[in-house]
Amino acid sequence: MLCEGNKPVGYIILTVGFSFEFHGHDAFIDELYVDAAYRRRGYGLKAVSFIEKKARERGVNAIHLEVDRGNNLAFELYRRAGYEDHDRFLMTKWVSR
Repeated sequence: MLCEGNKPVGYIILTVGFSFEFHGHDAFIDELYVDAAYRRRGYGLKAVSFIEKKARERGVNAIHLEVDRGNNLAFELYRRAGYEDHDRFLMTKWVSR
């Protein structure tokens, strides 16, 4: 949870998996949300930094994420945090339907 004092203003979710390509544990930032009234105040960068620290402590080698095309604010946030575009497509197939 991201909080200002006792007030929740957002959240970040990290899921952990395993990848031969990334030499062991890898993780995915599944969600990062900051309430619109609190955006552009550093909460996103702080959340990403915190989650990276916790991932390293747990032996995670790489963190992945996805950004919707056109979401330039999120793209810039992740770029400033050191994330790179690897020119790949995320593909999904729902198996529970």
